[in-house]
Amino acid sequence: MHTSWQTYVDATLMGSGFVCQSAIFITTDRIAQLASSRHFEATVVEVKAILRGFTEPEYLIRKKIILNKKCYVMVKASSQCIIGKCHGGGCIVQKCRDILVIGTFESIHGTSCLSLMNKLTDYLRHRMH
Repeated sequence: MHTSWQTYVDATLMGSGFVCQSAIFITTDRIAQLASSRHFEATVVEVKAILRGFTEPEYLIRKKIILNKKCYVMVKASSQCIIGKCHGGGCIVQKCRDILVIGTFESIHGTSCLSLMNKLTDYLRHRMH
């Protein structure tokens, strides 16, 4: 992959105007942040809880999604995507092999944010083969 992870955050996600904050994590041997937008600091504990939600969605129903110290109610979970809502916005976490792409949005941009993140993770899946 020639593009840096920070470029995906800055140009693709933040540059769209649909994403308020974003980060990309790798989740192989240990969880590590590869890139993030300014003032977005998801912790390893928060990311571990979200990873558990991909296989045990009921865990996030009980515990909620916590990102950057903000609480979201999970509204949808699949093996590749978790969506949470909070007052005035929400979060989307897309899983692409060992990469997590995280984005938050204001309520008016939820559909556009999801579409953008779907396109990015589809692109990454194709590039990672």
